[in-house]
Amino acid sequence: MSKILTERDTAPTFKKLYETEENRALIAVAFWGQGASEALGLNQGIKSKILCNLESGCTNPEEIRKLIQYGHTVRTNKILHSKIYITGESAIIGSSNASSNGLCLNKTESESWLETNILLEDEASVEHAKNRFIELWDNENTNTITMESLRESEEKWKLRRKNTPLPLNSEIPDLFEDFNQNEEIFSNVYISIYDTDISEEAKRYSKHLIKDIKTRTKEEPTESKKGSPFWTYQIENLKENELLIDINIKNGRRPKKANYLKVILSEQEIPKENQKISITMKIDYLQPIENGRCYKLTKEQSKELIEASKTIFYEEEKEKIPLREVILKMEKTR
Repeated sequence: MSKILTERDTAPTFKKLYETEENRALIAVAFWGQGASEALGLNQGIKSKILCNLESGCTNPEEIRKLIQYGHTVRTNKILHSKIYITGESAIIGSSNASSNGLCLNKTESESWLETNILLEDEASVEHAKNRFIELWDNENTNTITMESLRESEEKWKLRRKNTPLPLNSEIPDLFEDFNQNEEIFSNVYISIYDTDISEEAKRYSKHLIKDIKTRTKEEPTESKKGSPFWTYQIENLKENELLIDINIKNGRRPKKANYLKVILSEQEIPKENQKISITMKIDYLQPIENGRCYKLTKEQSKELIEASKTIFYEEEKEKIPLREVILKMEKTR
């Protein structure tokens, strides 16, 4: 017997089979995202074999760490693109990765990929799927996951997020509207505003750090016509993974729009200098929650936010300002 499954059906169907049959699962699925292990029931204590593609930068290393902590044997294959879920005498094969888009996790249907998978329960088909899994598991490109490979994948994951496409739904959500409904979502978003350049020592040392980042990740983001995607800051108290709305007012500049950045290396001390720098990477939009909604400011929103940020900067000499503080300032001046 076979049955067609959608992106919404796949995880619940597998989880029910996995928990009912209490058999070790065999899973060869390339890309994994946050929450997939729980959605598939892999946190239930039944030890399984799982094959992923960690090297690509499309798999969240934290999810792989969780799978290992749950007691599963996890390997990686750098050219894996399969989507095979096997448990007991059932197999699901199709297009769904174990990701929020592929399994429609915490999303509406319009925000996920439209997937098609097939549930197989006849003995011959399931046996073929198991044999295919064994071939992939024993493939020459399949390797054990080490602490070093997890660390390397962290950097690739961070860089890959820069090029993640905007949400699949046609409309970009309104940042200010969502802020008013739940401001906690934006607790890691700050305005970075400055009117002076970084020091020459900072410029020289940042080149060394950026070169090291590129070497470790073995993947360099595409450079735009405006130069490197990596930007250096001497603003105090920046933390890794914080999101920044950058406002440059050096030399009396009057920016019409803000840039979006993510802190990837924070407060690195320059040797023999009493200075620290942070490295950020330019991103296309703000995504405060991983796999959550993505935001871009409209021209009018940018203009209003820039003016409020400048007021706070000149009044309080703050270079790092929580988004909440700026929005409250905007509301007072309307």
